[in-house]
Amino acid sequence: MTWVNRDDVPHGIASNEGVFKSKALDTSERYSYTFAKTGTYSYYCSIHPKMVGKIVVQ
Repeated sequence: MTWVNRDDVPHGIASNEGVFKSKALDTSERYSYTFAKTGTYSYYCSIHPKMVGKIVVQ
């Protein structure tokens, strides 16, 4: 999975379970993580914690 910051402010990707965490990403910067196991992975922005998402790996 690759996340790309398309915003004009920094964002960070952090797993709720501590599985992955990016540095603060400036505009157009990318962060990639390869999921090794199936499951649902919830995450949030480490700079703006109310911004959340989830990835479902099948």
